[in-house]
Amino acid sequence: MNKSSPQSQTGTLYGIGVGPGDPELITLKALRILQNISVVAFPAPKDGHSLTYSIAKNHIKPQTQKIFLRMPINPGTPNPNIYLSWQKQISPFLDKGQNVAVLCEGDPMLYGSFQYIMTLMISLYPVVVIPGISSVSAASASLLFPLCSYHQHFHIISATDSPQNINHILSLPHPCAILKVGKRLPSFLEIIRSHNKLNLAFVASYASFPQQSLTPLSDFSPSDTLPYFSLILIKAPS
Repeated sequence: MNKSSPQSQTGTLYGIGVGPGDPELITLKALRILQNISVVAFPAPKDGHSLTYSIAKNHIKPQTQKIFLRMPINPGTPNPNIYLSWQKQISPFLDKGQNVAVLCEGDPMLYGSFQYIMTLMISLYPVVVIPGISSVSAASASLLFPLCSYHQHFHIISATDSPQNINHILSLPHPCAILKVGKRLPSFLEIIRSHNKLNLAFVASYASFPQQSLTPLSDFSPSDTLPYFSLILIKAPS
């Protein structure tokens, strides 16, 4: 819980990691809260259903109030106005003393949107974060791909990082993950090939979902693109 002392009559804001996609990968603690919470909020595209909610929906009671937190689903710098609008949607419930759970795919603290709403609200309300299994862990388990061992370092790269930073990390002899690759696949094919790591790389799309796809990166061509929820895992050179 945060160290501030918000008014005692307010509700608690929960950031709940619901895991990478498989509903059975939700933690017991997250499950207990979801089954007893009165309000859940979750990111959703501007139109259509929420992938995040679909993971947890069977664990949520039908009478639980639902808040759709609409936003563009694409990688890039977050628009602060989006999170201000989320705050306006959530705050009235907390002000009335109701607890609100914000659902996050994977882990809330690993590139999770909840971080931004937490920053806005942590001085106003009690905040509790329930960690979740990340897509990186799910993909490595499905691929039987050890993330890190012995003296290795493991690097997690955002696909939106600068080419200079990405090139530097890929030049190092350590395993890494590149998250939310999507339409940037052609540029990553070129970069990874330039570091002689193409045969060490694997693509995981929708890790742990029924439609999970696990494919060597060398099987892709520059004309291909990936779904938004895709990542590349790269092994360390032998």
